[in-house]
Amino acid sequence: MSLVLQVFYSVFSALMLSLAIPNELYLLGCPFYALFAIIPFYYVISKARSFRNAFWMAFIQTITVHLCSSFWLGFFKDFAAFTLGASALGTGLIGGAFGLFFYVPYHTKSQKNPLDTYSLSNILRVPSRILYFAVIYVLYEWYKSIGFLGYPWGTVSSAVYRWPVLMQISSITGTYGITFLIILFSALIAEG
Repeated sequence: MSLVLQVFYSVFSALMLSLAIPNELYLLGCPFYALFAIIPFYYVISKARSFRNAFWMAFIQTITVHLCSSFWLGFFKDFAAFTLGASALGTGLIGGAFGLFFYVPYHTKSQKNPLDTYSLSNILRVPSRILYFAVIYVLYEWYKSIGFLGYPWGTVSSAVYRWPVLMQISSITGTYGITFLIILFSALIAEG
């Protein structure tokens, strides 16, 4: 896959995710977009050529989501470089670091993948790389949302407010359970 196409997929995924979360066009978010927003990102990670390539594609996707979903931080006049710029760079670096973890099952594709030996994936008949991707994405959203510098805006779970069934599921699993289900669904579609 060419670099231009990889960048396009990462940006397209980010734009769809930005449209899915509450914004000026969809005040309560658009859960339909959330179901399909991660598919291009999953595809580009699965076709990455190296850890470096995976880092940059995840960096581009996460920084674009942050810039598009938090553009209002740029209206803080003299502090815009800090409120939007620094937070976007920090989120992008966190996303890029997690891109290294996203790529692990695809780096070992030519060898025997140690993730394929787990019995959970054999029981559920879901390839372990899909479960792994969903878990790593949930960990990414959790990590970027906690702590003193945490920024919990722009998460996948904020898009499903308009679907009551998923919101009721979140009372049991929490918002990260909803994120896991949406990412799992997207990755299953991307695998075909």
